[in-house]
Amino acid sequence: MFVCIDDLQRVFLQENLKLTTALERLGTRARPIPTGVFTADYLDKPKYGLVGKITRVDKAPVEAAIRAGCLPILTSLAETAEGQILNVNADVAAGELAKVLEVSGNHR
Repeated sequence: MFVCIDDLQRVFLQENLKLTTALERLGTRARPIPTGVFTADYLDKPKYGLVGKITRVDKAPVEAAIRAGCLPILTSLAETAEGQILNVNADVAAGELAKVLEVSGNHR
């Protein structure tokens, strides 16, 4: 069963905002970052459709949230160089982000 990427993106955005709102109600400053962190290429477009493999991580939005005293709330959505939204594995996305943050020394 294939899901329309627009529907998937809408669900990810809604859940991102729900989580951010819930954290804020509990006293945690949170900042939603639904896109703009991960760049990806198609994993295997004919086989998997709009599923991507991360090729680049932009840590700037995450670092900006942290500097502002906020917990960054991400989604596992990435964009191709052309702007197409792709679904990526959340565990892989977290690992790739951790690598980039660790290299810059911001993991403490």
